[in-house]
Amino acid sequence: MLLREQNVAKNFAAIHDAFQQQEKSATGPQTNFIFDAVRQFGPAPAMEVARIAADLRNQNVVAFGLGGDELSQPLQDFRAAYAHAAKNGLHLVAHAGETGGPEQIKDAIDILHAERIGHGIAAIRSPALMNTLVTRKIPLEICLTSNLRTNALNIQLNSAHCRIAHHPLAKFFRRGIPITLSTDDPAMFHTTLLEEFASAMQTWSRTPLWQTQIIPTSRHSLSYSRRANLSTSLVRSRRPQTFSTSAHLSIASRCFSRQTQEKAQPQHQATYPLSA
Repeated sequence: MLLREQNVAKNFAAIHDAFQQQEKSATGPQTNFIFDAVRQFGPAPAMEVARIAADLRNQNVVAFGLGGDELSQPLQDFRAAYAHAAKNGLHLVAHAGETGGPEQIKDAIDILHAERIGHGIAAIRSPALMNTLVTRKIPLEICLTSNLRTNALNIQLNSAHCRIAHHPLAKFFRRGIPITLSTDDPAMFHTTLLEEFASAMQTWSRTPLWQTQIIPTSRHSLSYSRRANLSTSLVRSRRPQTFSTSAHLSIASRCFSRQTQEKAQPQHQATYPLSA
């Protein structure tokens, strides 16, 4: 949006109003937003995203995050943007350990104080890091289809022929790491949250893991979205989902939606690119 010199506040207001109308008419889920900066655009645009997110925190913007190329710039450069977001009451999330190594996840936690990690599959390469995720109850947002199609799974497992069955999801569960299933970007990867659960079912339904771990994941998703006073928020889980912006920015919004627990349905999370 900013790259095209669009008015972010006005664009967001239109999106926000559309979701609010759906929620009030009971035709759509309750939705909150995360504004997500693009890492390769640098720390100055990221700070701009954090400021916009803070300004809109009373309009269902609940968190600030960072996506993009993990190897482009050190996370230390984004400390100020995260500090600004935290100071203004936003939850903190970050994509890390998708194609980068375990150190990316560790830095996201130690330097940026991320409360939830997008992807995080590189953790499988570090027992110490997995222990940290367990003891600190930091959830990983697992995107099975995305990890396969971006080649991230092959990268992390040092293979050329990975399938979903090779995904470390099962090992994360057995280790006790909090897990939620997500779509990453439904439009880009041609998937839905329902399809992600279906993929998990097809892969692990004949194992004890399915009944004891994967089915309860839908409840984990609700739990980690409601942590800390979140009847209307999601993520510190105050409410994870994303927006991106930058002076060379793109803005992408990820909407975190919640289904009612009574229906025992998995939380619906969708990603809506606004413009690039």
